[in-house]
Amino acid sequence: FSALQTGMLTDRAPIRYIAAIGFLLMATFNVALAFSVSPLILLLVFFVGGLGNTLLEISLASFVLKTADSDRPGLSFGLYIGSSGFAIATGMFLGGQLLSGLGYVPVFLGSAALSLIAAGLTTRLRGTTSASSSIADYASDLRSPRVLLLVLGFFLLSTHWGAEMTSLTPFLRDRFGLDEAGTGLFLGTAILGLGTAGLFAGAAFDRGVSLRLITVVALLLSGLG
Repeated sequence: FSALQTGMLTDRAPIRYIAAIGFLLMATFNVALAFSVSPLILLLVFFVGGLGNTLLEISLASFVLKTADSDRPGLSFGLYIGSSGFAIATGMFLGGQLLSGLGYVPVFLGSAALSLIAAGLTTRLRGTTSASSSIADYASDLRSPRVLLLVLGFFLLSTHWGAEMTSLTPFLRDRFGLDEAGTGLFLGTAILGLGTAGLFAGAAFDRGVSLRLITVVALLLSGLG
């Protein structure tokens, strides 16, 4: 819903502040999760969390794109995906253990505190240059068959990812009887693999391996998984 607008915003506003707002929304999301009791309020809470997550993902990816080493762009993106994957995996490992011992409320509040710290650190990122693209330029790009095909591909990939992440937790619980700690270990391992693959893919791109080949191999591995 907000991805396109966020992408346009990163061309015109300081990315570090967009990312900081995203972290603040995620902090709000976690605090609200800790105390929400109404399904209707919970729906609003998840809207806030989705908006914050979109601001973060788009702004940080845009920051890496604008600041990547022109000689080794694959390394820059590989380090970004790799470090993100390792951090998320660590959160899942620890989160699963903490949920088993402490329950949801302390974990949500701890996540909110980390988001607030991250918001402050994000404002220390270096500035980025603004783009000169007009609204008409964006509209023209969206009419391009190549862009539309790319959008369709990402839509299908996101649908696959969303269905997988929604079903994995109940699947692991019902099929294998895993508790929170076991689920965190399983999902964290999967994300750890994602981060590792990002590092290898970035290195392969800098060595001249075709981006198309990297993409096809990644999709095949994802489908097999």
